[in-house]
Amino acid sequence: MMPSQKFEDTVRQELAATPLPATQPDESAQMARAVLATRARRRRRGVVAAAVTAVAVAAGGSAVIGTVNGSGAPAQVQTAAVTQWPARGPLSGDTGLAQRARQVWSQAAPDAVSSGLPAALLYAGATPAGSAVAETVVVLRGQDHDGGTRLAFLTGSDQQHLQVRAQLEVPDGQLGAPAYGFVGTQPRTGGTTAPVSLAVAITAPGVTSAWFTTSAVDAEMSDSVSRPADGLLTTALPPAAAAWNTRIATGGPKNPAFGTLTGTTVDPVTSPGVLTGGGARLQGSTGAARGDIVTTTAGFAGVVTAVSATGEAVVDADLAQLPVASGLRVVTAVTGHPVTLSATGGQATVTAGPEVLREGNRIVLTGFGISAGEVNLGTVHPGPGGTWLLQRTTRPADGPAALIHR
Repeated sequence: MMPSQKFEDTVRQELAATPLPATQPDESAQMARAVLATRARRRRRGVVAAAVTAVAVAAGGSAVIGTVNGSGAPAQVQTAAVTQWPARGPLSGDTGLAQRARQVWSQAAPDAVSSGLPAALLYAGATPAGSAVAETVVVLRGQDHDGGTRLAFLTGSDQQHLQVRAQLEVPDGQLGAPAYGFVGTQPRTGGTTAPVSLAVAITAPGVTSAWFTTSAVDAEMSDSVSRPADGLLTTALPPAAAAWNTRIATGGPKNPAFGTLTGTTVDPVTSPGVLTGGGARLQGSTGAARGDIVTTTAGFAGVVTAVSATGEAVVDADLAQLPVASGLRVVTAVTGHPVTLSATGGQATVTAGPEVLREGNRIVLTGFGISAGEVNLGTVHPGPGGTWLLQRTTRPADGPAALIHR
Protein backbone atom coordinates (compact mmCIF):
# COMPACT_ATOMS: atom_id res chain seq x y z
CA MET A 1 0.00 0.00 0.00
CA MET A 2 1.51 3.28 -1.05
CA PRO A 3 1.65 6.36 1.23
CA SER A 4 -0.97 9.00 0.57
CA GLN A 5 1.54 11.57 -0.72
CA LYS A 6 3.06 9.11 -3.18
CA PHE A 7 -0.43 8.17 -4.32
CA GLU A 8 -1.30 11.82 -4.93
CA ASP A 9 1.97 12.45 -6.77
CA THR A 10 1.47 9.41 -9.00
CA VAL A 11 -2.08 10.35 -9.95
CA ARG A 12 -1.02 13.94 -10.57
CA GLN A 13 1.77 12.79 -12.89
CA GLU A 14 -0.55 10.50 -14.87
CA LEU A 15 -3.18 13.23 -15.17
CA ALA A 16 -0.65 15.83 -16.28
CA ALA A 17 0.79 13.47 -18.90
CA THR A 18 -2.56 12.65 -20.46
CA PRO A 19 -3.10 14.54 -23.74
CA LEU A 20 -6.71 15.28 -24.59
CA PRO A 21 -7.48 16.20 -28.20
CA ALA A 22 -10.04 18.88 -28.96
CA THR A 23 -13.66 17.89 -29.40
CA GLN A 24 -16.00 19.19 -32.07
CA PRO A 25 -18.58 21.73 -30.85
CA ASP A 26 -21.59 19.54 -31.53
CA GLU A 27 -20.18 16.23 -30.29
CA SER A 28 -21.45 16.67 -26.74
CA ALA A 29 -25.01 17.32 -27.87
CA GLN A 30 -24.89 14.42 -30.30
CA MET A 31 -23.64 12.06 -27.63
CA ALA A 32 -26.26 13.22 -25.14
CA ARG A 33 -29.06 12.69 -27.66
CA ALA A 34 -27.74 9.25 -28.59
CA VAL A 35 -27.45 8.21 -24.95
CA LEU A 36 -30.96 9.36 -24.09
CA ALA A 37 -32.43 7.66 -27.15
CA THR A 38 -30.71 4.37 -26.44
CA ARG A 39 -31.57 4.40 -22.77
CA ALA A 40 -35.20 5.06 -23.58
CA ARG A 41 -35.29 1.87 -25.67
CA ARG A 42 -33.66 -0.50 -23.28
CA ARG A 43 -34.80 -1.99 -20.00
CA ARG A 44 -32.53 -3.86 -17.68
CA ARG A 45 -34.88 -5.31 -15.10
CA GLY A 46 -34.43 -8.78 -16.54
CA VAL A 47 -30.65 -8.81 -16.15
CA VAL A 48 -29.33 -12.19 -15.09
CA ALA A 49 -28.89 -12.08 -11.30
CA ALA A 50 -25.39 -13.46 -11.62
CA ALA A 51 -24.28 -10.11 -13.01
CA VAL A 52 -23.76 -8.72 -9.54
CA THR A 53 -22.71 -5.40 -11.03
CA ALA A 54 -22.31 -3.99 -14.48
CA VAL A 55 -18.57 -4.16 -14.09
CA ALA A 56 -17.86 -6.24 -10.97
CA VAL A 57 -15.28 -8.78 -12.09
CA ALA A 58 -11.83 -9.79 -11.00
CA ALA A 59 -9.23 -7.31 -12.20
CA GLY A 60 -5.46 -7.36 -12.02
CA GLY A 61 -3.33 -4.22 -11.83
CA SER A 62 -6.13 -2.06 -10.48
CA ALA A 63 -6.01 1.05 -8.32
CA VAL A 64 -7.57 1.25 -4.87
CA ILE A 65 -8.78 4.75 -4.15
CA GLY A 66 -10.79 6.10 -1.21
CA THR A 67 -12.30 4.71 1.99
CA VAL A 68 -15.38 5.33 4.08
CA ASN A 69 -14.47 5.76 7.76
CA GLY A 70 -11.03 4.28 7.06
CA SER A 71 -11.30 1.60 9.72
CA GLY A 72 -9.05 -1.19 8.51
CA ALA A 73 -10.67 -4.41 7.33
CA PRO A 74 -14.04 -4.89 9.04
CA ALA A 75 -16.09 -8.03 8.66
CA GLN A 76 -18.76 -8.13 5.98
CA VAL A 77 -22.20 -6.94 7.05
CA GLN A 78 -25.58 -8.09 5.84
CA THR A 79 -26.94 -5.04 4.07
CA ALA A 80 -30.59 -4.07 3.89
CA ALA A 81 -32.34 -3.70 0.54
CA VAL A 82 -31.95 -0.23 -0.94
CA THR A 83 -35.72 0.15 -0.71
CA GLN A 84 -35.27 0.23 3.09
CA TRP A 85 -32.41 2.73 3.29
CA PRO A 86 -33.09 5.87 5.36
CA ALA A 87 -32.31 9.45 4.40
CA ARG A 88 -28.78 10.46 5.38
CA GLY A 89 -26.46 13.41 4.98
CA PRO A 90 -26.09 16.81 6.66
CA LEU A 91 -28.79 18.30 4.42
CA SER A 92 -31.26 15.42 4.70
CA GLY A 93 -33.58 17.62 6.77
CA ASP A 94 -33.75 20.32 4.09
CA THR A 95 -37.20 19.65 2.62
CA GLY A 96 -36.80 22.43 0.07
CA LEU A 97 -33.64 20.87 -1.35
CA ALA A 98 -35.28 17.45 -1.51
CA GLN A 99 -38.29 18.86 -3.34
CA ARG A 100 -36.11 20.73 -5.85
CA ALA A 101 -34.21 17.51 -6.53
CA ARG A 102 -37.47 15.62 -7.13
CA GLN A 103 -38.65 18.28 -9.57
CA VAL A 104 -35.35 18.25 -11.47
CA TRP A 105 -35.47 14.45 -11.79
CA SER A 106 -39.10 14.47 -12.88
CA GLN A 107 -38.42 17.09 -15.54
CA ALA A 108 -35.24 15.41 -16.79
CA ALA A 109 -36.76 11.92 -17.02
CA PRO A 110 -40.57 12.16 -17.04
CA ASP A 111 -40.92 8.62 -18.39
CA ALA A 112 -38.52 7.09 -15.88
CA VAL A 113 -40.31 7.73 -12.59
CA SER A 114 -43.92 7.07 -11.64
CA SER A 115 -45.75 10.27 -10.78
CA GLY A 116 -47.93 8.44 -8.26
CA LEU A 117 -45.20 8.03 -5.66
CA PRO A 118 -42.77 10.75 -4.54
CA ALA A 119 -39.12 9.79 -4.79
CA ALA A 120 -37.51 8.94 -1.46
CA LEU A 121 -34.46 10.89 -0.32
CA LEU A 122 -31.43 8.69 0.37
CA TYR A 123 -28.73 11.35 0.74
CA ALA A 124 -28.38 15.12 0.73
CA GLY A 125 -25.11 16.87 1.42
CA ALA A 126 -21.88 17.90 -0.23
CA THR A 127 -18.61 16.36 -1.25
CA PRO A 128 -16.13 16.34 1.66
CA ALA A 129 -13.93 19.36 2.27
CA GLY A 130 -10.80 19.22 0.17
CA SER A 131 -12.40 17.15 -2.59
CA ALA A 132 -11.10 17.64 -6.12
CA VAL A 133 -14.64 18.51 -7.22
CA ALA A 134 -16.85 20.56 -4.88
CA GLU A 135 -20.46 19.59 -5.45
CA THR A 136 -23.80 19.41 -3.71
CA VAL A 137 -24.94 15.78 -3.92
CA VAL A 138 -28.51 14.46 -3.69
CA VAL A 139 -29.45 10.80 -4.14
CA LEU A 140 -33.09 9.82 -4.72
CA ARG A 141 -34.86 6.48 -4.97
CA GLY A 142 -37.95 6.19 -7.13
CA GLN A 143 -40.21 3.64 -8.72
CA ASP A 144 -40.63 3.43 -12.47
CA HIS A 145 -43.90 2.78 -14.27
CA ASP A 146 -43.27 -0.98 -14.22
CA GLY A 147 -42.66 -1.06 -10.47
CA GLY A 148 -38.89 -1.28 -10.76
CA THR A 149 -36.45 0.57 -8.53
CA ARG A 150 -34.44 3.48 -9.90
CA LEU A 151 -31.82 5.69 -8.31
CA ALA A 152 -30.96 9.21 -9.38
CA PHE A 153 -27.72 10.99 -8.52
CA LEU A 154 -27.98 14.76 -8.74
CA THR A 155 -25.09 17.19 -8.32
CA GLY A 156 -24.68 20.91 -8.56
CA SER A 157 -22.27 23.73 -7.87
CA ASP A 158 -24.73 24.81 -5.16
CA GLN A 159 -28.13 23.80 -3.79
CA GLN A 160 -30.01 25.90 -6.35
CA HIS A 161 -28.46 24.46 -9.50
CA LEU A 162 -28.92 20.70 -9.51
CA GLN A 163 -28.75 18.42 -12.51
CA VAL A 164 -29.24 14.68 -12.93
CA ARG A 165 -25.74 13.27 -13.38
CA ALA A 166 -26.66 9.59 -13.45
CA GLN A 167 -29.59 7.21 -13.26
CA LEU A 168 -29.35 3.59 -12.20
CA GLU A 169 -31.95 0.90 -12.68
CA VAL A 170 -31.73 -1.68 -9.89
CA PRO A 171 -32.97 -5.16 -10.87
CA ASP A 172 -34.80 -7.11 -8.18
CA GLY A 173 -31.80 -9.41 -7.75
CA GLN A 174 -29.51 -6.47 -6.91
CA LEU A 175 -31.62 -4.62 -4.33
CA GLY A 176 -29.28 -5.82 -1.58
CA ALA A 177 -26.03 -4.47 -3.08
CA PRO A 178 -23.77 -2.78 -0.50
CA ALA A 179 -23.29 0.37 -2.59
CA TYR A 180 -24.55 2.19 -5.66
CA GLY A 181 -22.89 4.98 -7.57
CA PHE A 182 -21.55 6.42 -10.79
CA VAL A 183 -18.30 7.32 -12.49
CA GLY A 184 -18.48 10.44 -14.62
CA THR A 185 -15.83 10.34 -17.33
CA GLN A 186 -14.72 13.75 -18.45
CA PRO A 187 -15.12 14.93 -22.06
CA ARG A 188 -11.96 15.27 -24.08
CA THR A 189 -11.12 18.96 -24.31
CA GLY A 190 -8.28 21.17 -25.47
CA GLY A 191 -5.72 22.66 -23.12
CA THR A 192 -2.74 21.33 -21.24
CA THR A 193 -4.37 20.33 -17.96
CA ALA A 194 -6.09 16.95 -17.88
CA PRO A 195 -9.45 16.83 -16.10
CA VAL A 196 -10.46 14.10 -13.68
CA SER A 197 -13.31 11.62 -13.56
CA LEU A 198 -15.65 12.04 -10.61
CA ALA A 199 -16.70 8.89 -8.75
CA VAL A 200 -19.63 9.08 -6.33
CA ALA A 201 -21.28 6.28 -4.37
CA ILE A 202 -23.65 5.85 -1.47
CA THR A 203 -23.12 2.84 0.76
CA ALA A 204 -25.64 0.80 2.70
CA PRO A 205 -26.21 1.57 6.38
CA GLY A 206 -23.72 -0.44 8.42
CA VAL A 207 -20.99 -0.44 5.77
CA THR A 208 -17.93 1.11 7.42
CA SER A 209 -15.29 0.66 4.73
CA ALA A 210 -15.46 1.19 0.98
CA TRP A 211 -13.12 2.10 -1.85
CA PHE A 212 -13.08 2.56 -5.60
CA THR A 213 -10.85 0.37 -7.74
CA THR A 214 -9.95 1.12 -11.34
CA SER A 215 -7.80 -0.50 -14.00
CA ALA A 216 -7.27 2.89 -15.67
CA VAL A 217 -3.84 3.28 -14.05
CA ASP A 218 -0.57 1.38 -14.38
CA ALA A 219 0.06 0.41 -10.76
CA GLU A 220 -1.87 -0.44 -7.62
CA MET A 221 -2.36 2.50 -5.30
CA SER A 222 -4.30 3.26 -2.13
CA ASP A 223 -5.59 6.44 -0.56
CA SER A 224 -6.17 6.11 3.20
CA VAL A 225 -8.18 9.33 3.58
CA SER A 226 -11.18 8.68 5.86
CA ARG A 227 -14.70 9.60 4.77
CA PRO A 228 -17.80 10.84 6.62
CA ALA A 229 -20.12 8.46 8.42
CA ASP A 230 -23.17 9.31 6.32
CA GLY A 231 -22.32 6.73 3.67
CA LEU A 232 -21.21 9.04 0.86
CA LEU A 233 -17.97 8.16 -0.92
CA THR A 234 -16.50 10.53 -3.50
CA THR A 235 -13.11 10.67 -5.14
CA ALA A 236 -11.34 11.98 -8.22
CA LEU A 237 -10.06 9.32 -10.62
CA PRO A 238 -7.81 9.61 -13.67
CA PRO A 239 -9.74 10.85 -16.74
CA ALA A 240 -9.54 7.38 -18.33
CA ALA A 241 -11.62 5.89 -15.50
CA ALA A 242 -15.16 4.90 -16.48
CA ALA A 243 -17.99 2.78 -15.12
CA TRP A 244 -16.78 -0.19 -17.17
CA ASN A 245 -13.23 -0.19 -15.74
CA THR A 246 -14.03 0.82 -12.16
CA ARG A 247 -15.59 -0.94 -9.16
CA ILE A 248 -16.93 0.11 -5.78
CA ALA A 249 -15.77 -2.38 -3.14
CA THR A 250 -16.90 -2.64 0.48
CA GLY A 251 -15.91 -4.60 3.57
CA GLY A 252 -12.53 -6.23 4.00
CA PRO A 253 -9.88 -6.40 1.26
CA LYS A 254 -9.55 -10.18 1.53
CA ASN A 255 -13.23 -10.79 0.81
CA PRO A 256 -14.79 -7.59 -0.53
CA ALA A 257 -18.40 -7.20 -1.57
CA PHE A 258 -18.92 -5.16 -4.71
CA GLY A 259 -21.59 -2.61 -5.42
CA THR A 260 -23.09 -1.33 -8.65
CA LEU A 261 -21.77 1.53 -10.77
CA THR A 262 -23.13 3.27 -13.84
CA GLY A 263 -22.00 6.08 -16.12
CA THR A 264 -23.44 9.56 -16.34
CA THR A 265 -26.10 10.79 -18.73
CA VAL A 266 -23.45 11.95 -21.23
CA ASP A 267 -21.23 8.88 -21.03
CA PRO A 268 -21.37 6.01 -23.52
CA VAL A 269 -24.31 3.74 -22.76
CA THR A 270 -23.34 0.48 -21.09
CA SER A 271 -25.40 -2.48 -19.99
CA PRO A 272 -24.43 -5.45 -17.81
CA GLY A 273 -24.29 -9.01 -19.02
CA VAL A 274 -22.73 -12.39 -18.35
CA LEU A 275 -20.14 -14.04 -20.59
CA THR A 276 -20.71 -17.75 -21.18
CA GLY A 277 -19.27 -20.46 -23.38
CA GLY A 278 -15.69 -19.51 -22.63
CA GLY A 279 -16.38 -15.86 -23.34
CA ALA A 280 -18.01 -16.54 -26.71
CA ARG A 281 -21.54 -15.47 -25.72
CA LEU A 282 -22.95 -12.52 -23.79
CA GLN A 283 -26.27 -13.11 -22.06
CA GLY A 284 -28.54 -10.83 -20.05
CA SER A 285 -27.52 -7.63 -21.80
CA THR A 286 -30.10 -5.67 -23.78
CA GLY A 287 -29.76 -3.76 -27.01
CA ALA A 288 -26.57 -5.47 -28.21
CA ALA A 289 -25.56 -4.67 -31.79
CA ARG A 290 -22.79 -5.68 -34.14
CA GLY A 291 -19.64 -3.68 -33.36
CA ASP A 292 -20.41 -3.15 -29.66
CA ILE A 293 -17.45 -3.67 -27.33
CA VAL A 294 -17.57 -6.23 -24.51
CA THR A 295 -15.24 -5.60 -21.58
CA THR A 296 -14.57 -6.77 -18.06
CA THR A 297 -13.26 -4.43 -15.41
CA ALA A 298 -9.76 -5.63 -16.30
CA GLY A 299 -10.04 -5.05 -20.03
CA PHE A 300 -11.17 -6.01 -23.52
CA ALA A 301 -13.16 -9.24 -23.82
CA GLY A 302 -14.30 -9.01 -27.44
CA VAL A 303 -16.46 -7.46 -30.12
CA VAL A 304 -20.10 -8.34 -30.80
CA THR A 305 -20.19 -9.91 -34.26
CA ALA A 306 -23.81 -11.11 -34.30
CA VAL A 307 -26.97 -11.04 -32.19
CA SER A 308 -29.45 -13.92 -32.01
CA ALA A 309 -33.22 -13.55 -32.16
CA THR A 310 -33.32 -13.97 -28.37
CA GLY A 311 -30.87 -11.12 -27.84
CA GLU A 312 -27.83 -13.27 -27.05
CA ALA A 313 -24.70 -11.64 -28.42
CA VAL A 314 -21.94 -13.57 -30.19
CA VAL A 315 -18.56 -12.29 -28.96
CA ASP A 316 -15.28 -12.58 -30.86
CA ALA A 317 -12.17 -12.00 -28.73
CA ASP A 318 -9.90 -11.66 -31.76
CA LEU A 319 -8.31 -8.21 -31.77
CA ALA A 320 -8.61 -8.21 -35.55
CA GLN A 321 -12.33 -7.61 -35.02
CA LEU A 322 -11.79 -4.20 -33.46
CA PRO A 323 -13.94 -1.71 -35.40
CA VAL A 324 -11.19 0.91 -35.46
CA ALA A 325 -12.55 2.36 -38.70
CA SER A 326 -15.76 3.36 -36.91
CA GLY A 327 -13.96 5.80 -34.64
CA LEU A 328 -12.13 3.75 -32.03
CA ARG A 329 -8.40 4.29 -31.64
CA VAL A 330 -5.59 2.16 -30.23
CA VAL A 331 -3.08 4.23 -28.26
CA THR A 332 -0.53 4.02 -25.47
CA ALA A 333 -1.99 4.66 -22.03
CA VAL A 334 -1.17 7.97 -20.32
CA THR A 335 0.82 9.43 -23.25
CA GLY A 336 -1.82 8.73 -25.91
CA HIS A 337 0.58 7.91 -28.76
CA PRO A 338 -1.23 6.15 -31.64
CA VAL A 339 -0.15 2.57 -32.37
CA THR A 340 -1.11 -0.05 -34.93
CA LEU A 341 -2.20 -3.59 -34.10
CA SER A 342 -1.62 -6.51 -36.44
CA ALA A 343 -3.36 -9.64 -35.19
CA THR A 344 -2.53 -13.00 -36.77
CA GLY A 345 -3.17 -16.46 -35.40
CA GLY A 346 -4.07 -15.21 -31.96
CA GLN A 347 -0.90 -13.14 -31.63
CA ALA A 348 -0.95 -9.35 -31.90
CA THR A 349 2.01 -7.22 -32.95
CA VAL A 350 2.20 -3.55 -32.00
CA THR A 351 3.98 -0.95 -34.12
CA ALA A 352 4.46 2.73 -33.37
CA GLY A 353 6.70 5.68 -34.11
CA PRO A 354 10.36 5.84 -33.11
CA GLU A 355 11.09 5.70 -29.38
CA VAL A 356 7.39 5.44 -28.53
CA LEU A 357 7.18 1.97 -27.01
CA ARG A 358 8.84 0.69 -23.86
CA GLU A 359 8.53 -2.76 -22.33
CA GLY A 360 5.42 -2.95 -20.18
CA ASN A 361 3.66 0.00 -21.83
CA ARG A 362 -0.10 -0.39 -21.48
CA ILE A 363 -2.07 -0.32 -24.76
CA VAL A 364 -5.68 0.84 -24.61
CA LEU A 365 -8.74 1.32 -26.76
CA THR A 366 -10.27 4.79 -26.73
CA GLY A 367 -12.51 7.02 -28.83
CA PHE A 368 -15.86 6.34 -27.14
CA GLY A 369 -17.60 9.53 -28.21
CA ILE A 370 -16.49 12.54 -26.18
CA SER A 371 -15.52 10.35 -23.24
CA ALA A 372 -11.89 9.95 -22.17
CA GLY A 373 -12.69 6.45 -20.88
CA GLU A 374 -10.45 3.60 -21.99
CA VAL A 375 -10.53 -0.19 -22.33
CA ASN A 376 -7.29 -2.02 -21.56
CA LEU A 377 -5.99 -4.26 -24.35
CA GLY A 378 -2.70 -5.40 -22.82
CA THR A 379 0.97 -4.56 -22.40
CA VAL A 380 3.83 -4.67 -24.93
CA HIS A 381 6.91 -6.87 -24.66
CA PRO A 382 9.90 -7.43 -26.98
CA GLY A 383 9.43 -10.07 -29.68
CA PRO A 384 11.65 -11.63 -32.33
CA GLY A 385 13.31 -9.39 -34.90
CA GLY A 386 12.81 -6.19 -32.96
CA THR A 387 9.02 -6.51 -32.91
CA TRP A 388 6.71 -5.66 -30.04
CA LEU A 389 4.17 -8.28 -28.97
CA LEU A 390 0.96 -7.54 -27.10
CA GLN A 391 0.32 -9.55 -23.96
CA ARG A 392 -3.45 -9.50 -23.50
CA THR A 393 -4.87 -8.15 -20.26
CA THR A 394 -7.66 -10.72 -20.24
CA ARG A 395 -8.46 -13.97 -21.97
CA PRO A 396 -11.96 -15.17 -22.83
CA ALA A 397 -13.63 -16.37 -19.65
CA ASP A 398 -17.12 -16.73 -18.25
CA GLY A 399 -18.41 -14.16 -15.80
CA PRO A 400 -19.87 -10.65 -15.48
CA ALA A 401 -19.02 -8.13 -18.17
CA ALA A 402 -20.18 -4.81 -19.56
CA LEU A 403 -21.44 -4.05 -23.05
CA ILE A 404 -20.39 -0.65 -24.39
CA HIS A 405 -22.95 0.38 -26.97
CA ARG A 406 -21.51 1.99 -30.09
